[in-house]
Amino acid sequence: MESNGKEGRSLSIHSQAKPPSLHASTLSTSRPCSISTYSSNTSSVSDPYSMSFLTDNQTYYNQIVEDISVIDNVCDLFEEEHEYVLSGKVQVLDSARHVVYKQQVISQIIQSETIYVNELYDFQDTYPFEIRSWLDSTDDKETEVKLKTTSIRKTLDSLFQILNDISAIHANFLRQLSERFQIWGPTQLISDIFSDFYKSLDLYETFFAQHPEFVVALDILYRLPAFSKFLETKVNAIKQRQSSLKIADMSYYLELPVNRTSYYCKVLHQLKNYSDTSNPDYAFLGQKAEKFRLLNAEWSERKKSCQAHLAVLESSRTIINCPVTATLNRRLIRQSDLIKVDLDDLSGTSDVRTYFLYSDLLIFCKKQKGSKKLTYKGSLSLSGAEVRHLQPALLLKMAHVKKPLFRIGKKSDDCSSSPEAFGFEVITTEASIDAVAPMYFSNGSLPPQMASGPVRR
Repeated sequence: MESNGKEGRSLSIHSQAKPPSLHASTLSTSRPCSISTYSSNTSSVSDPYSMSFLTDNQTYYNQIVEDISVIDNVCDLFEEEHEYVLSGKVQVLDSARHVVYKQQVISQIIQSETIYVNELYDFQDTYPFEIRSWLDSTDDKETEVKLKTTSIRKTLDSLFQILNDISAIHANFLRQLSERFQIWGPTQLISDIFSDFYKSLDLYETFFAQHPEFVVALDILYRLPAFSKFLETKVNAIKQRQSSLKIADMSYYLELPVNRTSYYCKVLHQLKNYSDTSNPDYAFLGQKAEKFRLLNAEWSERKKSCQAHLAVLESSRTIINCPVTATLNRRLIRQSDLIKVDLDDLSGTSDVRTYFLYSDLLIFCKKQKGSKKLTYKGSLSLSGAEVRHLQPALLLKMAHVKKPLFRIGKKSDDCSSSPEAFGFEVITTEASIDAVAPMYFSNGSLPPQMASGPVRR
């Protein structure tokens, strides 16, 4: 160990040992915080930032680390502020976009409502006055009898009045929407207009309750040749006079209000989704959407009944010589093409018929050659009838394909498409479903007959 003569001055202290081997360590007083090692089993812990290469002076080293830390903190603050600004801008953009989307939905509602109201106005401008005038002035004997024996006139007055009232509430709803749309902005509300509109929908309850009477009255009128001729002539004259006027058949206006309320459920959900959660409209629109959903669920069966009733009216007008009339309780359940099987030739598939299944009646029709029109061929009353599946043995015979006596060409190896059959039989007290309508039979004690209507596949 060496030292000079002056006090207080120290010199570097080095080990006089041999140079260190690969696993030896070197200590230097000039780097009190630095531990250098050659060992592969240890790590550097005195220089956590790995910046000791900048200076050997510990004071400078600490100052550099402190300065860099300050710079890092400032950068972090700027990044947080930048992210906050970006987040704010995104929120502003989303809010602005939702305001535009909400405005677009309102515009679509206005367009749809305008079309609906105009169609109701077209009905009011065309049918009520003309039909009332004709009923008052007609000298057709058959029409006069119907007017005396039925309540057609009273029912028609109710129909004209209720469609006029429905058009009035929708016109008021349309006016309020249009006025609000003109001043639309981010703070505008729309739920209050739907709230007032919802309160006026009780009128649809009356419409659904009287709908069966409207259908029956219209069916009676359409069966009067004089009325059908008058209506066709008058409508054509109005169309020629006002080419822009779109006039539909009267039955169309009985169907028009049936599904209208379902439309508002969808648009209310869209308006809610495009409303900011902090906007009062968000909660109120959700409440109105739920009310309309419950209302549609309550009216669901009535709507189906109205559509099935109108289908009876439509089928009676499209089927030639159809004896089926629209009654208050009759509904069309299903129509389909079926094959009548001859018991003497169970594999025959040529007798294709179109069956109409009503709630109390089954009729079948056949297409005329060279025409798509259906002609009535027969009917079967379902009162007291029993419907059951065909017996398996009969189905096997129906699916059996007769092989020709002589075969020309190669024998086919494809057996994967073997024919199948299924069907039903109706046990009834009618003499024959192929004869005429059941109304021509007065004797209900005839022995049961079986009529088959299987589908061949």
